[in-house]
Amino acid sequence: MRSLPRFAQLYIVVLALTTLGLLAASAPVLLQEGSDPAAMIVFAVGIFLADVFPIILPYQESAEVTVSGAFKIGAAMLLGWPATVWVTLLGTLAAEIQLKRAWYRAVFNISQMTLTFAAVAGCYHLVSDGTANPVQSLQNVAGVLLMSVVYFISNTALVSSIISISRGINLGYIFRVNVRDLSWHNLTVVPIGALLPILWDPSPAAMVLIVVPLVVVRESLRISADLRRQTREALLGLADAIDLRDPSTYRHSQRVSELAQRIARRMKLNEEQVDLIRFSARLHDLGKIGMSNSLLYKPGAFTDEERDEFRQHPAIGASLVKGFILFSEGCDLILHHHEAWDGKGYPDGLKGNAISIGSQIISLADAYEAMTADRPYHRAMSTEEAIAEVEARRGSQFSPRAVDALFEILDQHGPFWEDDDGDSPDGRPEGEDS
Repeated sequence: MRSLPRFAQLYIVVLALTTLGLLAASAPVLLQEGSDPAAMIVFAVGIFLADVFPIILPYQESAEVTVSGAFKIGAAMLLGWPATVWVTLLGTLAAEIQLKRAWYRAVFNISQMTLTFAAVAGCYHLVSDGTANPVQSLQNVAGVLLMSVVYFISNTALVSSIISISRGINLGYIFRVNVRDLSWHNLTVVPIGALLPILWDPSPAAMVLIVVPLVVVRESLRISADLRRQTREALLGLADAIDLRDPSTYRHSQRVSELAQRIARRMKLNEEQVDLIRFSARLHDLGKIGMSNSLLYKPGAFTDEERDEFRQHPAIGASLVKGFILFSEGCDLILHHHEAWDGKGYPDGLKGNAISIGSQIISLADAYEAMTADRPYHRAMSTEEAIAEVEARRGSQFSPRAVDALFEILDQHGPFWEDDDGDSPDGRPEGEDS
C-alpha cells in the first residue's frame, strides 16, 4: 500500500471504515428482522464463483469486470439491504482470498462493492411495493430502473476515483472510459439479476437456469475485450516490425509517441485526445510496411518518382488502421501527419487549423525526433540546433502552438532520448522528415 499516493491510501481507509460502520449498523437490523440463511449462502456462493473468473479490460491495465453483479442485484431485491451487505462482503472476500489479491486491493474491492450494493438494495426497497418480483407492479419496475442507475454510477464513480487518484489521470476521462466499456455489460447483468427472485420464489433450484445466460454474457464480454486487446497488439506489432527492419530506426515510433503525448498534455488537451494522439503517433509510420527496402534504406535524397512513392505511406497507414474498426479514430491523424501549417505538406495540402490538432502534434514530434537522430546520411543535431531548426519552421511547417508546447517541455525537462543507450530513432534526408 505504501506504493500508492497518500491520498489514495486515505481514500481506501475511508471506504474501509465506512464499510465497517455499515456492517455494525446492519447486524442488529439483520438479527431483529431475520433473513433466509439458505438464500444468503446461495447468493454469496454465486458471487464467489462469478468473481473468481474475472475479465481483464483492455487499456485499463489491472481493471477487471465480472458477472457477479447479477447475484448482488438478486440479493438486493430478495433479501434487503442488511443481508445484502453481508452477502456481498462474504462472497467478495472469499473471491479475493482465492485470487490472492494484495491486501489493500482486496480491502478496496470488498468495500466499494459492499457500499455500492447496500445503496442499490436501499434504493430498490425505497421505491418498490415491498416484494421482490420486478414485474409485479410499476413501482417494482421503477425500483429496478433506479437500482440500475445507482449501481452504475456508484460502482463507476468509486472505481474511477481510485484509478484517478493512484495514477494521476483525469477523473472525467476514467469515468467516460468506464461508461464506454461497461454500459452494455450493466444493461445485461442487471436484468438477469432481476430474474433471480422470480426463479427463487417457486424453487431455489430453478436458479440454475440463470447459469447459461450469465456464461453467455461473460463470454461475450471476454471476446470483446480479447478482440480489442489483440487488435491493439497486432497494430503495435506491425509498428515495431517496421522499426526493426532497419536498426538505425529502432524505437522511432515509441519515441515519437512519447513526445507527442507530452506535447498534447502540455497543450492541455483532454485525456481522450491525448490517448488517441499517443496511439496514432505509435502507428504513424505503419504505411511504410508497403515500402521497399531499397526506398527506405536509400542513403541519399529521393528522386521525384521515389519521393512520390514515399509520400504514399500516410495514406497506406491510414487505410490499414481504418480496416480495424476499433481503432479507426486514428485514421485521420495518421493520414495527415505530413501536412504543413502553410499548406505545402501532403497528401491533401491542408493548411493551418484545417489540420487536426493531433496531426499537428505528431508532425512536430516526428520531425524533432528525426532531427535529433544519428543516421548514416546525416549526423544528429544538438538540442540547440534542433530548436533553431524548429523555430525556423514555425508557422511554415509546424503549428506555432505545438512548437510553443515543445519548447516549454524542453525548457522544463531538457533534451530527450538521453536514457536510450545510444539507440537512435528514425529520420530521412533533409526535406523528408519521416
